Amino acid sequence: MSYHRSKEMTAIGRERCLCLTKYREEKLSLRRICIPEIREDLASPRALQIWRSAHNCRDTGLEALGMVINDMNLMFDEKSKLLMRHEAAMSNLRAENDRLREELDTLRVSVAELQSKLEVATNNNSS
Repeated sequence: MSYHRSKEMTAIGRERCLCLTKYREEKLSLRRICIPEIREDLASPRALQIWRSAHNCRDTGLEALGMVINDMNLMFDEKSKLLMRHEAAMSNLRAENDRLREELDTLRVSVAELQSKLEVATNNNSS
């Protein structure tokens, strides 16, 4: 996930959290108002209005929570894909590293053979 996409998702997440916080605050204030009023008169217009507000508030909160969960799932999917790409890249790097080690070992053997031939040639020339 790109830096800008991550920042965008963070901003969206922050917005959703603010929405949930607002929902919780509204729910608490509605609960404080609603309980005494409903006890007073369950059929009063004010009690019905409070009841409707509570349901609207609940729906808004559930919608916001659903959006947060959806955003988190999207972020998880993106992170999972990124992790799989990193694991594949690491596997490729390990294979390349192994290949280079084998090549280095082959070169070391070749250098050792050349050094021994050089020593033999030097010894033959000096005698």
